[in-house]
Amino acid sequence: MLFWKPMTDEARALLERLPGLLKEAPELRYQLYELLSETFARRDDLSRILDAMDRRFEEAREESNRRFEAMDRRFEAMDHRFEAMQAELREGLRSVRDSISALGSRWGIQTEEAVRSFAREFIGSEFGVRAERWQHRDAELDVVIQDSRHHLIEVKSWCDEAAILALIRHAEAYEASTGHLPARRMVITAHATGSAWRLALAQGVEIYSG
Repeated sequence: MLFWKPMTDEARALLERLPGLLKEAPELRYQLYELLSETFARRDDLSRILDAMDRRFEEAREESNRRFEAMDRRFEAMDHRFEAMQAELREGLRSVRDSISALGSRWGIQTEEAVRSFAREFIGSEFGVRAERWQHRDAELDVVIQDSRHHLIEVKSWCDEAAILALIRHAEAYEASTGHLPARRMVITAHATGSAWRLALAQGVEIYSG
């Protein structure tokens, strides 16, 4: 911190006489300039200082840009690796999901066919009734049991509204084709949705589920 001393009377008087002295002796200007330049920086000195500061600032800016560009490249490389890891993870999950889905589908198909075969063979042999698969054009029923009445059975590993509607439609085709009114329409399934239960109850379809 700078502390300025009060100006003396001699200095104040000199400042008051200075303009007149410079007019009387213009060469004093150069001597005064030389004296002041020893204390204050000259214009060309200031220019050099400012130029040096500009160069330092430009160098610092370029160095910062290089560092940021290097950081950007590292982050970009990390992003690529992360995206690759995500893609591998998604592919692995999709493969597992597909495998489970395929296994479940095969298990469901095999289970349905096992129940159909059991119903046709066991019921037919044990109870002396006719139990067979029925098919006509685009309609089919897994098991039709015929005694004095006609009982229609569908076997599903999963039963939803669509399965109930399909059974109703095929039962109508059976009646139209054979002339026999179905006594019972039944679905045997491992699981039935809530909407399937509600529709079956409203349409008089029986659901047997574990």
